[in-house]
Amino acid sequence: LFVAKRLFVKPKATPLLEPNWTQDQVYLAQFPPSPHVRSISPFSLKLETWLRLTGIPYENIYTRKFSKHGHTIPYIEINGEQVADSGKIINTLKGYFKVNPDPGLTDEENAVAHAVTAMVEHHTAQIGFWWRYGFKMEEFAQKVLSNWNGTFAMRWFMPMGLRLKGRLCVFGRLDQAEVMEMSFRDIDALSLMLGERSYMFGNMPTSLDCMVFGHLAQFLYIPIGFPQ
Repeated sequence: LFVAKRLFVKPKATPLLEPNWTQDQVYLAQFPPSPHVRSISPFSLKLETWLRLTGIPYENIYTRKFSKHGHTIPYIEINGEQVADSGKIINTLKGYFKVNPDPGLTDEENAVAHAVTAMVEHHTAQIGFWWRYGFKMEEFAQKVLSNWNGTFAMRWFMPMGLRLKGRLCVFGRLDQAEVMEMSFRDIDALSLMLGERSYMFGNMPTSLDCMVFGHLAQFLYIPIGFPQ
């Protein structure tokens, strides 16, 4: 019966967070603001900063409900459709609104931006999540989630889940000091790339700056003694 239901019964459409939407208005679904940091999601900070950089009109919807596809936060609703994943959202909005906040970048600089984004989002940030959720969850919840209700399950299951994820990604099998050193080298690379400039590629902010800000803000403003 279960298999037949999965095969032949069309699932009900997930209701929109904003059913009375306005044409071309972006509705940004992200976690509620927390003490010390605007969002505990670096991807939300990245995306909202990017929206401000481009001037695309948007409205925040604070929620703990994940996207229907991918089950992630942040996501957007636009013209009755839902789009998840910050990178996919940015590409979608660039095409729809015909905006490009990085018009002066060369092909080489765009390639560097891609590589740096992959480093930070798939390495530096994952080490940060592993540490804050896997080993500092209780302190993190007390200091950053104090205005959230119903965090018991999160506080109970996330430490185990993130430590397991770390082991599957190999770095969780190493000594903790070695893992932190790996993230330090990432941040040193960002520092060397920035140098004496105001932004990563010069005097004007680009999409890369939005990404770097979103992730480094977690280390800077969440007061749980990040080694970074």
